[in-house]
Amino acid sequence: MLKLNEWSKFHKQLTEWASEISDVTIRQQYMNECIGKLISHNSNNIHLIDQFSIEKEKEDIYKRWGQYIPSLLQEVRNSRLEKLL
Repeated sequence: MLKLNEWSKFHKQLTEWASEISDVTIRQQYMNECIGKLISHNSNNIHLIDQFSIEKEKEDIYKRWGQYIPSLLQEVRNSRLEKLL
């Protein structure tokens, strides 16, 4: 159940990040991708929820959309800095 709660919070975070994207076209593309992932996770892989990695998903989103999401960019930078220290 804990993993399901983490997964739900993460998907809420995905939609909150959308509000940070100022370019409407990019925001729409981002939301379409997020909705696609949510639908895919719900219908195909709900039994695999225990294997869901928030960190891996965040890293994937950072690689593709990080330049448009300031708070995610800062979060990843802080995380990497903490690992170095």
